[in-house]
Parts: sequence; structure tokens; C-alpha cells
Amino acid sequence: MATNKLKEQYSDISRHGSFIIGLPEDTLDFARTTADRLLSQDIPLESWMFHELWIAKTSYKPYHSEIEKDYGKFGYEKIGDLGPIIAWRNNHMDSFSAKTLTDQIMSESNASNKLTVSSQLAISIATMDHPDFTFESMKRTKHSEVNWHKLETEVKPNFVKDYKNQLFNLIS
Repeated sequence: MATNKLKEQYSDISRHGSFIIGLPEDTLDFARTTADRLLSQDIPLESWMFHELWIAKTSYKPYHSEIEKDYGKFGYEKIGDLGPIIAWRNNHMDSFSAKTLTDQIMSESNASNKLTVSSQLAISIATMDHPDFTFESMKRTKHSEVNWHKLETEVKPNFVKDYKNQLFNLIS
């Protein structure tokens, strides 16, 4: 597999995949199988994210995907409104079952010993400048091993407090 060759040549590389559940002709079984292959490392990625398909209303944003422009052409039917997006159904699933499976897969992934903190999240956490949460340590940490409680209750509030103090010092 090409990603394995990359990892052999560049051992420091972090391979990430993003998956959308609900694309045309996508089935719940296919998405579940993909997730199982990630967890078994048959698909060798360090980090991944699943999202359910969002079909935004045309008034919500200036740019629209081809699916959003004409979702009927792609086999989607509107079954309701969910704020800025529509609830949809196609021949294989609806937006609610896609969301349920997305949440289930990500919950299993986060609890597993396979999913590593993504580089993007590691960078965000490292910007809080705490010695326990550096980029180098975070990018190799399993998602299930992160001390999320400490991050949310100590590190993040202190970072926000320090940021506000620095900002107010600049403008006063």
C-alpha cells in the first residue's frame, strides 16, 4: 500500500483520512466496513474523522457543492429542515441514520487504542503553550489517552485567561 511506503520513508508522517457518510451510492454497511478496516489497521491511518453528509440550504452560504445545487439529481429527497441544512433521504439511508452511524463510529474510534490525535488538533492544543500538551507529544498520543479533563478544566481556562490579559494589556 502506498501509504505504508510513505510511512517507511518518512517515519514522522501522520496519515489522516476524512470520510463522509451519505454520499451518493454510499451505504451504511460500506461506511461501517470502512470504519472497521481503520480500527483493524487494514487501512493504515493514524487519524481519521467521519462526518455525515450535510446538504446546506442555498440561502445559507455563497458557495454550494454540486449536490447542494441540485440534490434531487443525485437521488436525495428533502424530508425536513435542520436549521441551515436539510434533512434528507436517498435509496440507502437518511440524514438521521448517517448522523447516528457517524457518532457511533467516532465514539468507538475515540475510545480505541488506534486513533491518534490528528495533527490539526495537536497544533490547536499545542498553541495553548502547556508543557504537558506540546505538539511533539500530542501528535503521537492516542485519542483515548489524552487527559481531556485536565485540558478542558485547567489548561484551556488558563490559556483563555492569559490571552485575555495580554489582549487587554495591548489595548489599554
